[in-house]
Amino acid sequence: MKNKEQIKELLRRYMDGTAGDAGQAALKEVLADDGTEEMVVAALQELAAETGSDAAAVPEEWYGMHKAITSVDKPFSPRTKRLPLFKGWGWAAAAAVLLAVATVLWTGTDRKTLPVAALEPAQDTAVAAPGAYGAVLTLADGSTVALDSLGEGTIAAQAGASVRLTGGQLAYDAAGAAGEVAWNMMTTARGKQFRLVLPDGSRIWLNAASSIRYPTTFATGDRVVELKGEAYFEIAANPQQPFRVILDPETEVQVLGTAFNASNYADGAGITRTTLVEGAVRIRSFNHSQTLKPGQQALTAPGKIQLISGVDTGQVLAWKNGLFNFNGVGIKEVMQELERWYDIDVKYEGAITAEKFRGGMQRSLQLSEVLESLKYMGVKCRLEGRTLIVAQ
Repeated sequence: MKNKEQIKELLRRYMDGTAGDAGQAALKEVLADDGTEEMVVAALQELAAETGSDAAAVPEEWYGMHKAITSVDKPFSPRTKRLPLFKGWGWAAAAAVLLAVATVLWTGTDRKTLPVAALEPAQDTAVAAPGAYGAVLTLADGSTVALDSLGEGTIAAQAGASVRLTGGQLAYDAAGAAGEVAWNMMTTARGKQFRLVLPDGSRIWLNAASSIRYPTTFATGDRVVELKGEAYFEIAANPQQPFRVILDPETEVQVLGTAFNASNYADGAGITRTTLVEGAVRIRSFNHSQTLKPGQQALTAPGKIQLISGVDTGQVLAWKNGLFNFNGVGIKEVMQELERWYDIDVKYEGAITAEKFRGGMQRSLQLSEVLESLKYMGVKCRLEGRTLIVAQ
């Protein structure tokens, strides 16, 4: 069993975003041990005191947090699945700890640290709720199906392939499919995500405000899909049928069997981002091409491909794992993510600061909780209807 100082260091590294896979695994082990609860609370109290947090000086707030952390009598919520580091804990405990150690830190000439305290859940029903699973399926004949309003089972037949909804994902069974290939499209609105299993067994996680167009069978030739927005791919290996993701008319990702993330949002200044997790992919854009190795990211713009090595793939895939990770990004990038996930619009009053964020938070938080965190960092913003005004 780790002592308090070791636990404190694990929490500090998690707050700073430097824990890495080994540190996260160690923290998970600590939090799964019922005998460490008092040391966790003590370590959090000391961290709060060191950062000048008001919470350290307000016993009532720490009492509420201690109660949340040490209580495990509340039933599990499905949302707990979004918190892989806290398996075995009740939702209240997981939320309290994550709110304490996985908050956003402001960096710059004047770095500010958020108070280490649990935030009260939002009571204002007008404030945007976090996103959820949901998508619209467009069939070959142009008809649409709202996937988040259906029960499990077969929902359509497309060119010999059955389309079924099971376990919160859409899957295609192309056994015996023949004849003309039909094309389907899955679309997620802002505040929605969904999962898809293609006829070849390839798995796709589609982020908010995105769409993917794909055939219902991969009978002959290359396996080709078209993406707008962002998705994470786990491609089934088949050397006889290479897999290609079309990102725009001039840019595509070529793979055999691999895992990668691709993003080409319209608000991304015309840059597509492809990040390789495992395997190998080749990026082709205009007359250029580059092969990626795991941990590399390709930034593609008209006329060039820039490779970046040593990319934090955990940060790139944070959206898939139920987290925001804002390490090294500016206020504009933060707000773009909030727009997509909470289905809001953001407007700015005054110049946009160039300072950067560090750390992250849960995507399951209410928007009001996120805004409370931003307020502690000196980010002035107010919500008017579904428009967030950011004042500099």
